[in-house]
Amino acid sequence: IGATLINQYLPAYWAPANNVWIRIGAIAASIVIALIFLYATHQGKAFVSLLKDARIELRRVTWPTKPETISTTWQVLAVVVIMSLILWGFDNLFGWLIQSIIG
Repeated sequence: IGATLINQYLPAYWAPANNVWIRIGAIAASIVIALIFLYATHQGKAFVSLLKDARIELRRVTWPTKPETISTTWQVLAVVVIMSLILWGFDNLFGWLIQSIIG
C-alpha cells in the first residue's frame, strides 16, 4: 500500500520525487522496511523457517531424467488433445440439441 501511495502522491509533496529513479528508490526502500517489519513478527519468522525447510526438501527431491520428462510430456499432450476433442464433441452435441429445442 505504501509503495502505491508513494508512487501516486509523493511527487505532489516532494519536488525531487518527479524523477522516476527517486520514486523507484523510495518504493524499494518502503518494501525493504516492510520486509524488516514482517521479519520482526512471529509470522515472518515462521515464514523464513518455512522457506528454509522448503529448500532442504528441494534437495531431497529425485528429479526425473530427460527421457522420463519427454515421455510424460507427450502423455500429457495426448490426454489434452483427446479431452479437447471429447469436449468439443459434447459442445457441438449440446449446441445442436439446444438449437433443435429452441428452434
